Formats: sequence, structure tokens, C-alpha cells
Amino acid sequence: MQVKILQILKKTIFRILLVFISLFIFVILAELTVRILSNIQPPLKIKDREIGEKYIPNYSKKIFIKESQQYVTLKFNKDGFRGRNRSYKKPQNTCRIAILGDSQVAAIATKTEETLVYQLEQKLNQQHPDITWQVFNFGITAASTAQELVLFRKLVTKYNPDIVMCAYYIGNDFSDNYDKLSTYPRIYMDMDQKGDLYVKPFFKVRKKISIWLNRYSRFYVWQKHTTNILADKLKKSDTFYKVREGKLIFMNQESEKLNYAWKLNEKIIHTFHKEVLQETDYFLFVVIPNSHQLYHDRWESFVVKDPDARPYLNADYPDQKLSEILKKKNIDSVFLRRRLEYYIDNRPHYEPDAQVLYNGTGHLNEKGQKIAAETIYKYLLDNGTIIHFIDIYKHNT
Repeated sequence: MQVKILQILKKTIFRILLVFISLFIFVILAELTVRILSNIQPPLKIKDREIGEKYIPNYSKKIFIKESQQYVTLKFNKDGFRGRNRSYKKPQNTCRIAILGDSQVAAIATKTEETLVYQLEQKLNQQHPDITWQVFNFGITAASTAQELVLFRKLVTKYNPDIVMCAYYIGNDFSDNYDKLSTYPRIYMDMDQKGDLYVKPFFKVRKKISIWLNRYSRFYVWQKHTTNILADKLKKSDTFYKVREGKLIFMNQESEKLNYAWKLNEKIIHTFHKEVLQETDYFLFVVIPNSHQLYHDRWESFVVKDPDARPYLNADYPDQKLSEILKKKNIDSVFLRRRLEYYIDNRPHYEPDAQVLYNGTGHLNEKGQKIAAETIYKYLLDNGTIIHFIDIYKHNT
């Protein structure tokens, strides 16, 4: 009897070991296959207890970006943001500009010299060499306005900027600012009973194995990426599609959730403006449109997908609401939509010469980044901001 039990036990252990060995071999083969056949890269971002997320500090690598179909050399500084290292202490005779935003500002798909941040700095130094201009890229993928406000408090102020720009992306910032409309693990803010903003508890401790796999396993990253793509396609399919998350910004329907989302966005924007002016001299709110606002064919294909929502969808509604919010506090702003539409000239999104976004649907491409830089520069020149800071620093020297 004991002999039979031992035999059964040995067979069971052998089978378990065989399963583990098979799984191990499968994972190794899968890892090698993904590394050989796929351009998938480990995540460029890491969690940060104070500012939510940042890119890998002191990172420099040339990687292939699928969206723009090109290799881009990405360099992140000591703080984990795109650009070179600069001292916290501001050099003499120097005007500093900090631009905060999400992936539209980070512009990972675009070569450094073609980004909005780089082009604005080059133009300022070429056209106004009396002083030195430094423009900082504080863009981070999936950031919200609330997270950017925390970033300003915790890090940006260390650089003592003269001008702070907050870039608000129509595509998702509205929902990203409210945790009832977005589930992404970022910093969120809310209002207490007095109507004051507070930062909600953020940092969820992740298992060390998950962090390690994210950093070193291409297969792990690939399967997560593939799963997300499939889920996204399912949500966008005609069968399951509903206007949700970022697209809710186009809904002019009254509802408790949407009304509160707008109220919260307003509070965040007003607080951002107030705190910047307590620390610096100038605040500029930059509104970046999404493809549905820019291309008529994209809008038409969007509104027909959810018949129940269609009567309430309005491409101009986000601009109207944001204009009202900004007007209450006399906040200077630049809406990039009109300038980009002028270039597009009513052409469809799929026409290459009309594209200011990658594939006419994604992030600002090289042309879109250039138009954005020129538009912001012209606004700062026309309203006297550039001359104001030249006078200040020339007088100081």
C-alpha cells in the first residue's frame, strides 16, 4: 500500500514539475519570439509617489515609434522628463518657460528638434537674442490637469520659471480630471464640502514582480499591450460603442455627473492659474483640439456611432465651456483649433497633405507641432509678453 502511495506521489510530483518546466520553456520561447519579431519596448514611465508618473530618469535610447513609423532618440533628464539636464538655479539674463501637458506635449512620436517645445525655444532665441530663452518640456503621457498642478507644486517651481503654460487636450483631459469618468491610475483631485481642492490618495503599492516584469519582460509588456488594443477595439465596435470617457466633453446634455465634471475642471484650472501667479509672472492656458474637432469626416463618423447621444453632441461645446471658465478669471489662452483648421482647409483626415496629426487621428505630428509653436510665439509677441521679459532681464543686467 505504501509503495503504491509513493508511486502515485512520485508521478504527481513529476507531472507538476513537467507542467512548470513546460510553462518555463513556453515563457522563454515567447520572450525570445517577441524580442525578435516585435518592436515592443518596455514602458518608458515609472510611478512616482509625489508627482504620479515620470519617464525613466537619465534615459537615452533610439526606439521605433509605431504611430509615426520612425525611430526617435528619446532623452529624459534627471527629473524624468524629455529634454537635457538643466540646473534648478536659473542663469543670469535668462527667461524660463515651463510647458505642462500630457502626451501631446511630451510628443514621444516626434523627433526632439521638431517638437513644439524645441521649436519655440529656437524661435525665441533666434528672434530675440538679447536674453537667453529656456523652454522646458514637462509633458507626460496620460497626465491630467490635476496631476500637472501637483507637478507644478512639487517640481516645476524648483526651476523658477517666468512663464508657465498648461496645455489642455480636448481628447481626454476633461475625463482624466475626474475619477468617476476615468480609471487610469494617476493623481486625482476632488472638492471638499467647502468647494476646496484636495489631492486624493494615490499611490497603490504594486507587487515587485509586476514592476520587474514591466521593466525587463517584452512578452509581459506585449500581452498587456495586445489585451488593451483588443479591449479598445471592442469598445469602439458598432455593437458596444457608447460615448464615454474623453468623448463626453462633446455632450451638452445636463446630468449630475457631467455637471460635476465641468465644475471640477473649472476649479482645477482656476486653482492652477492662481497658484502659478503666486510663484511666477505669467500663466497661459493652451487648448489642443482632437481630430473630431479638426476634420469634418472624423466628426461625421463619430456622431453616428451612438444614436442615443447624437442629439447632444456638439464639436464647439468644449471650446465654449472652456472659454466661459477662462473668462471668469481673465485667464490668457490660446486655442490652437482655428489655426490648425486654417491649414487643413476642410480637407479629410486621410489626405496626407492635410494631416496635422499622425494618421489624421493621433498626436500632433511635425506639421502640427510647428503650427502650435508658431501660434504660441505669435500670441506672446502680440500681447507684449516677450518684450516684457526682455525689458526685465536687460534692465537687471
